Amino acid sequence: MADSSADRSDGIRGRNKKADVSSDMENGGISSPSAASTLDSSADDDYSVSSAPEKDKKSSPALSNVQAVVHWWKSMRLQFGDALLLQIFFVYFTQGIRSTLCSLGTSYYLNETLALPPAQSESLRATAAIPWIIKPLYGILSDSVPIWGTRRKSYLLIFSAISAAAYFALSTPGLITTYESALVALVVASLGIAFCDVVIDGKVVEAARSEREDMAGNLQTLSWISLSVGSVLGSMVSGYALNTFGPLGVFFLSAVGPLCVVLISIKIPEEKYVPPGDLSFFQTVQDQCRALATVVVDPICWRPMLWIFLSNALPPSVGEAMFSFKTAELGFSKSFLGFISTVGSFTLLGTTALYNAYFRDMPFRRMFFRIQLASACVSFAEFVLVSRLNVAFGIGDRFFIFGDEILSDVVARLKHMPSLVLCAKICPPGIEGTMFALLMSIYNFSWSVASYGGSWLCTYLEISKTNFAGLAAAVTIRSVAKVVPLFLLFMVPATTSISSSSLASNTKMKTTKSRKQSESGSDSDNVAIDLKVQP
Repeated sequence: MADSSADRSDGIRGRNKKADVSSDMENGGISSPSAASTLDSSADDDYSVSSAPEKDKKSSPALSNVQAVVHWWKSMRLQFGDALLLQIFFVYFTQGIRSTLCSLGTSYYLNETLALPPAQSESLRATAAIPWIIKPLYGILSDSVPIWGTRRKSYLLIFSAISAAAYFALSTPGLITTYESALVALVVASLGIAFCDVVIDGKVVEAARSEREDMAGNLQTLSWISLSVGSVLGSMVSGYALNTFGPLGVFFLSAVGPLCVVLISIKIPEEKYVPPGDLSFFQTVQDQCRALATVVVDPICWRPMLWIFLSNALPPSVGEAMFSFKTAELGFSKSFLGFISTVGSFTLLGTTALYNAYFRDMPFRRMFFRIQLASACVSFAEFVLVSRLNVAFGIGDRFFIFGDEILSDVVARLKHMPSLVLCAKICPPGIEGTMFALLMSIYNFSWSVASYGGSWLCTYLEISKTNFAGLAAAVTIRSVAKVVPLFLLFMVPATTSISSSSLASNTKMKTTKSRKQSESGSDSDNVAIDLKVQP
């Protein structure tokens, strides 16, 4: 479904993905978490710059895919070492598992084990996603405050451990039996994974800067591959795991990834970090906030971001209510829902090709109009399912939901990709990482707002696990709400590029003036901002 909590909380990682998106935009689009397409392109790139003798290259102008993969992996091992590669793999693999296997297991856990009504389940999942909203704070904290003398290793150890502990607690029979205790455990698990995501992003940036420029993108490639492998594998085993082990067993399996990160991080040495004596943590936060405040007041920044926020937040999410309807009313089994998740994961792998073929060079306003309109139409298809009109037309529930899920996933991904590109383009040079992290936090927050709105709507319409009389009205309200952002598209740029030299100059002058005034009283502010966004 387009309103899947997994897509809301996990599909978007946060802090330093500006580097990913910027590099992808140079080729006209953003890379999909597609293991095949990403791996092939990276393997070819690496082979062209490898240290192999020139005559060997000429004698073998076209390596097979398997040979290219082997060559790519060997070059990565030589350049970065096994330990770092395993760290990156397991951090992102865990996120992929969480977005599919753990997400479906959580829905069954809330619905069956805790027997929560849809409204409470929706609210709980929205609250559990809060750690993904405040990710910029994790970046500032890990960059500025070392623990045990290190900025990366210590945080990976601590937060991987607490994430694994939270999942182990959730998997223990009889330990967590209330709404409150489940909320705490899920928030802690989410916090651990989100913090590790930020820390590993920092390690990727540091490693890429210290190595050859032509190898810098390979770590980003590895992160997308790992995320994709975890997502696809998690969806493939979700039905079997739920049938065999139940939701508690799924939580136990979800703890394996963070536990592997702990074991690997113990063995990786890291140089001691000595923070500058003239720059405190609070001063760093103050500088970052001052820089961000100068940028976000510009319409070039806040108008498109406000539209993206409203387009996600206005339609209330009814994902948990639809899950209850599919299991209780339609009688869909764990295996069937797991199969649907698997098909959806594989479908997403081909969405990049669709985006590059039809949307890559399209102006943002026209692109978002078409995608948002398609999202509203696909959303209304669930009204057909809930009102049982599909049966009246002779279309079976399983066949209908199969097509609906595929279309919903494709449309959701098509909207997600240009949203990332747009967010990257409105990030000014100098504070790209922090600014992009802020934009992604706002993006994630919009999904939480939608979930809280859906929770209230389910309560108001008295939707429960056994009463779905108001579900058709809820789906209709959601579909109509998706049409509203179409009338606000004037906030989105009508071109494919975003650039304003005059505004950039004005902003830079304001910032420089503010900095000079600050320096007259203190030396704490050394931030200069150029708002001109690179195409």
